[in-house]
Amino acid sequence: MPVEPTVEERIRFWQQLHPRLSRLANRIGGEQAKLMAAIHARIPMFTQDEQREAQVRGAEADQRGWERIRDANLESAEDHKQLAATVQKAIENFQGEAANADAQAAAAKERAERIKRGEE
Repeated sequence: MPVEPTVEERIRFWQQLHPRLSRLANRIGGEQAKLMAAIHARIPMFTQDEQREAQVRGAEADQRGWERIRDANLESAEDHKQLAATVQKAIENFQGEAANADAQAAAAKERAERIKRGEE
């Protein structure tokens, strides 16, 4: 059982048909009207309403696609905000540990100088 072409397929077919027939004009001759009628009987030409409905469906599909891209980008932005917060916390921890290590190094230096001077 043959499958009926969608409106979008029919639009694409008819848009491509005219340039193809133009290239074959020398072979078709005066039979072009008869040929167009036979083609139309098999693959109906689209109506303006069908074309408009197809355009609406296409625009709505584009909208859904862009909304998915927007949502994915918002989700990635939120993930990166959380990552930035984690990194900032790690930076603060490392700076605190560095300050502690600096204080410990200063204390060890002082102790070494006292020992060199003969102090206990």
